[in-house]
Amino acid sequence: MANIAFLGTGLLGSAFAEAAAKRGDTVTAWNRSPDKVAALAQFGVRAAKTPTEAVQGVSRVHFVLKDDAVVEAVIAAARSGLSADAILIDHSTTLPRLTAERAERLHAQGIAYLHCPVFMGPAAARNAQGTMMVAGPEVIFKRVKSDLEKMTGRLEYMGERTDLAAVNKLFGNAMIIGVSSVMADILTLA
Repeated sequence: MANIAFLGTGLLGSAFAEAAAKRGDTVTAWNRSPDKVAALAQFGVRAAKTPTEAVQGVSRVHFVLKDDAVVEAVIAAARSGLSADAILIDHSTTLPRLTAERAERLHAQGIAYLHCPVFMGPAAARNAQGTMMVAGPEVIFKRVKSDLEKMTGRLEYMGERTDLAAVNKLFGNAMIIGVSSVMADILTLA
């Protein structure tokens, strides 16, 4: 089993961390609200006080954060604790341009990074259902493919273009919002 960290334990992040711990992974988690991490202790998830502490000695770091600015801040805070072979896996919904810039910068610094946004809610994350998209270097993807497959019902590798999963995530969100709006209009008319 793996030794991994989750940075960001809101609804989705905590569901991912819970599921990983139940699969037998050694899980450390950090969140800016310590009570959200404390709730995961019942599943064997160890709480870290800082991002740096959370990532020490782990092979994978999963980010489930609010936006690009928070992703950048948390990566910067965790940086000194990362092992040389750790892989950063970012499940956050982020802007394509900023995702591509982040990936390029991290790869140039020798840090393995994949952008892996998802279409799933907490219940799906606990039960390895839903869809996870992956964008980034194929060599990195191959190292974690079997681990990511355990987290989702459908894993889609989108290629080496680092912003492609971000583009598809935003497009998918727009489709969901559009369909919901049309349904609301239809129900109003009915």
